Amino acid sequence: MTAMNVWRQPDAAYLLTDIAWYDEDDGAKVLRFAPKVIELSLLPIAIAFTGCGASYESILDYLEQLNPGLDDADQVISGLPDLLRHMIEFADREWPQEQHEIGLAAAMWSPARERAEAYRCDSTTQWLGDRYTPFAVVAVSEAINSRVVDGRCWGVAQMLGRPVDPTDPQSFDPREDGLRLIEAQRRLKMPSSRLGFDVHAVGGAGILTRVDELGVHHQTLVEWPEDRIGIPINPTACRGDGVQMKRVGRDGWPNPGLTRVRSPRRR
Repeated sequence: MTAMNVWRQPDAAYLLTDIAWYDEDDGAKVLRFAPKVIELSLLPIAIAFTGCGASYESILDYLEQLNPGLDDADQVISGLPDLLRHMIEFADREWPQEQHEIGLAAAMWSPARERAEAYRCDSTTQWLGDRYTPFAVVAVSEAINSRVVDGRCWGVAQMLGRPVDPTDPQSFDPREDGLRLIEAQRRLKMPSSRLGFDVHAVGGAGILTRVDELGVHHQTLVEWPEDRIGIPINPTACRGDGVQMKRVGRDGWPNPGLTRVRSPRRR
């Protein structure tokens, strides 16, 4: 798994993702750069996915076939297990010799309950723990990708260097702390069972998605111009004194740096 973080605060739910897709069977070389978050029409919901190269179009087509005339974000949430199975079937056809660990994270605003909500649905227990039942939809307050460093689990507090509660906007600023978080996730390696060694797995750019009562909004927090298709991600490849980056976020919600993005099928 690369960067797929979800959390909710009183006024909005958030996703924080990167855009690099890489191939573990080819030395973790970057295959392409593409968003990992999709939307359905104008519903107040956004879904992040990782572990499968299924296209936007195939995912949107499947959701709309599952629920023709889809007009309720709750219907999308209830359909996540079937979507996950669909993505595994796709991956099994494309890469039949591999085991597939696929995860979904959803951020939504519930008009009926007048609150932000966050959900996870995974095919394994790897990221949600042994008590999790694969393919179950679970409501979460936050699910931040951790890393293991020298045998010790690094959660959001270790990555930010201070105690933090992502659900509290006074403790965790989605843009400033989100930027620090995804930069830390980029620097820390993750294990690759296929390669037998740890790899950097966060690349291209860091995208913050906010879902509130006004809809879905996206903001690019940072870009990493040193990342290239055909080579593994290496945060220190260009400069010996740290990560080369281009911070592109601006202040304020909404603001000129915030873009409303509709379904790719309708662009």
